Amino acid sequence: MEVLLDTLGLGKADESGLAMLRQNRGRLRARRGGTLTFVASGRDDWVGWVELKTEPVNANAIENTGRVIGLVKSDLLAVVEVESRRALRRFSEQMLPQVGVRPIGILDGVTGRLAL
Repeated sequence: MEVLLDTLGLGKADESGLAMLRQNRGRLRARRGGTLTFVASGRDDWVGWVELKTEPVNANAIENTGRVIGLVKSDLLAVVEVESRRALRRFSEQMLPQVGVRPIGILDGVTGRLAL
């Protein structure tokens, strides 16, 4: 665990350029004699997680995605790892027309409903 925290830049601080160490209850580690050591011995001592930071997506990348969708002219397009259905609908309604592609229908994989 120590190696993984160091890899993410969390060896000495709770935040780095890549991630944040969230500590809801207790402390995971402490300085003892100048050395950073783990002090939590289980769930009773510490509850938390490491959260990766996000950064904005490049606007050109979003436009290019829309252009590729238009060029492919597929009857069916499967999308993986979409932030949310709302984000996908917004992309279809706002971005696709900007690059000359008509908005697409979205089939909700959970409910099986088609949203146009």
